Amino acid sequence: MELVRKYTNFSELTTPIIHEFIDKIVVHEADKLTGERIQQIDIYLKYVGKLDVPMPELTPKQCREEERRRKKRAWNSTYMR
Repeated sequence: MELVRKYTNFSELTTPIIHEFIDKIVVHEADKLTGERIQQIDIYLKYVGKLDVPMPELTPKQCREEERRRKKRAWNSTYMR
């Protein structure tokens, strides 16, 4: 709790603050199976463990836009071969 109290009001995230809160960061190998480069990164906080950040839910409009981008990338990768 002392660590949390120490950094309750800070306006800038500095390297010393990061070093005090983060235990380790694991960067996994990139996955390109879907045509997109996806890379998993796990952040482990001291005294807490792995930090799981929920992905935001996309609106129907964002879903359509994302699907359009995927189709365009798939078409471009096929066309470029």
